[in-house]
Amino acid sequence: MAKYYNIPPGRILICQLALLLSVSVWASLSLAETTSDRCRERLLSMERSVGISIVGLGTIRETVRVAELKTRSREAILENLRLHPPEDYDEKLAVLISRLRRRYIRPKHHLLSQLRNRHDEGRREWEKKVRSARQRYVDATAELREMLPVTRGKCEIREAYADALQEYREALERYKAGLGLYAEALDAYRERFVNPSIRGYDDPTIWSALAKRVETGMFLERILDLLSTSARRAAPQTDP
Repeated sequence: MAKYYNIPPGRILICQLALLLSVSVWASLSLAETTSDRCRERLLSMERSVGISIVGLGTIRETVRVAELKTRSREAILENLRLHPPEDYDEKLAVLISRLRRRYIRPKHHLLSQLRNRHDEGRREWEKKVRSARQRYVDATAELREMLPVTRGKCEIREAYADALQEYREALERYKAGLGLYAEALDAYRERFVNPSIRGYDDPTIWSALAKRVETGMFLERILDLLSTSARRAAPQTDP
């Protein structure tokens, strides 16, 4: 045991510093690995969330498809009645309904189609943005493969891509909400105008009630306001 008492003090200090340094390095690596695991888990979680949103998108698209088919079918019936009306229909009220349709309904129907297109354009822009983010992630990951240490760099890259995926998922949810409003507006247009216009050929009192509702100018206003707000948020913001 005596030989250990002969170690110079300076050498003891060096040994102590070396021990502290090794502990510090181990702790840093352990923390880095924990951080890397957390980044990896967040990225995987965001990828799963985006996948779930895309699956849900198929459901709302089917809802829109059904609403469009029903609306076109009823519009075709109405158009046939306009061209070939029954003999005993109220011609004066028919003219009034046609005038109100041109003045109030047709512009709003056109606006409805425009808002749907704006949502689709916004979705395409988000898809382009997330594809670009994905390519940056792939390229940056490839560049780091031969570099050491790579843990922090990988985490930063994963975080950037996870952020892009989170924004894309939120955009998908807004897009689905917009499509839901569009389908709701189609249903309202069909039930509140097209169907009463059809039934009015047999019962003129339905046309009279319809004319009063349409002349208020509030036809579809609430849904169109909500859809307009949704459309403004559909596309990604342009970087300054």
